[in-house]
Amino acid sequence: MIPFFRKKGRGVEVVARHPHQAPPHLHDSLECFLVESGSFELAVSRQIYHMEAGDFAILFPGQIHSFQNFELENGSGIFVWASPSSLQRFLPMIQAYETVSPVIRARDLHPDIRYAMTSMREYPLKQEDSVIGQAFVSIIIERSVDSLGLRKRGQNEDNSLLCQVIAYVLDHFQSNLSLESIGHELGVSPYTLSRVFSKVICKNFKQYVNEIRLEYALSLLAYTDDSVTDICMRSGFGSQRTFNRAFQEVYHRSPREYRNLLKENQPETDPSPEDPSGNRTDGRPAADRPEPECTAGRIGSAG
Repeated sequence: MIPFFRKKGRGVEVVARHPHQAPPHLHDSLECFLVESGSFELAVSRQIYHMEAGDFAILFPGQIHSFQNFELENGSGIFVWASPSSLQRFLPMIQAYETVSPVIRARDLHPDIRYAMTSMREYPLKQEDSVIGQAFVSIIIERSVDSLGLRKRGQNEDNSLLCQVIAYVLDHFQSNLSLESIGHELGVSPYTLSRVFSKVICKNFKQYVNEIRLEYALSLLAYTDDSVTDICMRSGFGSQRTFNRAFQEVYHRSPREYRNLLKENQPETDPSPEDPSGNRTDGRPAADRPEPECTAGRIGSAG
């Protein structure tokens, strides 16, 4: 349940998990997703793709996307994020193009892609295995490009502005945010920001910020022992009442009830207990963490 929008490290990061949802966000990394069970709705550039077990998606850096899993207990998948430093000879192509359709159906998926994704899940690679991680990523890209189709990245001003706004929100959602404050930082009128949000995201700015804050709150509820009040404040909500109301509207239960549900259904394949900032909840530095068993790993970039 570590937030999908958190900044990714260098190299290749692999996580197997049972996710619930991810509001519209973007990365500076390449993202790959293989559905292992359940079904998901992936939204990219206002297109919605229904994904079942065995389906695969690849998203280039800077592509705004979101996904929804309607059954918390059943959906699971493997996620791989590859930083620009690990993309090697593919980097110029990935910077200049975007995918026409990011999803490859199970029946059309090259077996090498499935092998690469499951291998990185089953045998987490360490820093010294960076070349192996880059090799797996290269296989995935090479085997998927023809199926995805590529087109030159557009110069749509609304999308460009929206990328700036989303990146700013993801960096500052714990602070007091408004269209006016972001507009001042980006040199854009609040009216223009509101119009772009309604047109592209199909929701208003307040709803979007609350979704980001709630996603962060879920990770704290699952992987820390912080009180609900502390989580409310750390997630950027101005009051406990606002937090509880927003939580109830989306998840139809209180934060405390949700914490209990997450603990009951905690999958063995989720990451070991770190909070979303990368700090261990038991006080030990992340560097001292024992390697998890076939769950998540980061493959450092070469050089």
